[in-house]
Amino acid sequence: MSQNVVFENVTKTYASRRGAPANTVISNFSHEVAENEFLCLLGPSGCGKSTVLNMVAGFGKPTAGRVLVGGKPVGGPGPDRGVVFQQYALFPWYNVYRNVELGPEAKGVSSAEKREIVEHMLRAVGLWEHRHKYPKELSGGMKQRAAIARTLAAKPQVILMDEPFAALDAMSREHLQQELLSIWDGLRCTVIFVTHSVQEAVLLADRVTIFGVDGGSAVKSLASPLSRPRDRLSDEVIAFEREVHAYLRKAEAGRAPV
Repeated sequence: MSQNVVFENVTKTYASRRGAPANTVISNFSHEVAENEFLCLLGPSGCGKSTVLNMVAGFGKPTAGRVLVGGKPVGGPGPDRGVVFQQYALFPWYNVYRNVELGPEAKGVSSAEKREIVEHMLRAVGLWEHRHKYPKELSGGMKQRAAIARTLAAKPQVILMDEPFAALDAMSREHLQQELLSIWDGLRCTVIFVTHSVQEAVLLADRVTIFGVDGGSAVKSLASPLSRPRDRLSDEVIAFEREVHAYLRKAEAGRAPV
């Protein structure tokens, strides 16, 4: 069962060194992510997207306001939330198979179900034939695919993804976008996905929330008009990309979209 995520007047400020003004990266941010929703966060570098993700994960606390998951304030990391980082967060002393089975094992599933889950996830990301390899034997892209499989195998209620496909080649990226949507549809979980790619956001999201550079808050949230599955070359997808690009250009210029 998935959970909703709510931000209530969230502000995040970091103290600066040597008497410089404090750096506010998120300011008075209120937003709700519905159960089962696939939300993409889009915006310029440094606008606070990853900070938002980290607060939901429980890795950081708001300076003011609250973040709630399933109606409960986030007090720290928990098994109900799975995170895929930009870096390859794998245990180097375990092979790929063992890395991926840690999540189902922690949930106490049967051995047979655990094997089924691990094989399904590794086949989905194209790593079944490499399941006995250790992280040092994998390419960067393969490590990230293994990290994605490990997070999804735990079947969290909320999945938090921080540019997980950025280091992959174009073909692998397209393949994993489709596999992620298929797995998300099967798990029926809530996803918050950070990306710099407008096309990726348009192809994946139920809703795209755009952050601005000034003030550290969302400046526009666009519900997708597109049905699923989506053809990246269709007129409808391209038209929505243009709309998102137009709002993003305003946000990057420091002008709040209307």
